[in-house]
Amino acid sequence: MPMPSPLHREELVSMAAAAAWVRARNGKKTHVSTLYRWALRGCRGKKLETVLIGRERMTSKPALERFFELMPEPDSTVRVDVTPKAPHKVARDVEQLHSRIFKKKPTRAS
Repeated sequence: MPMPSPLHREELVSMAAAAAWVRARNGKKTHVSTLYRWALRGCRGKKLETVLIGRERMTSKPALERFFELMPEPDSTVRVDVTPKAPHKVARDVEQLHSRIFKKKPTRAS
């Protein structure tokens, strides 16, 4: 049997109200869709605890605090080294895109 969520003992608020508590890195208010994404898809493998009451998804301030505690420190984020495409592949992609846009084959410069 799954463990009951601690949300049932906490004061619940709408996702819009919870979004007002969270500030983005640039200092602006976080959009409510960001909280829905954290709840439904998660972020870095962790999901924001929510409960669906009727047609409204709700969370709590302690749930947000738990979510942020689970996030890794900024220094420990995984960095992916993306190597650029080889020049001949870029040229091929440009040619394919050109032919799709203009519906004809571009002439090749020799």
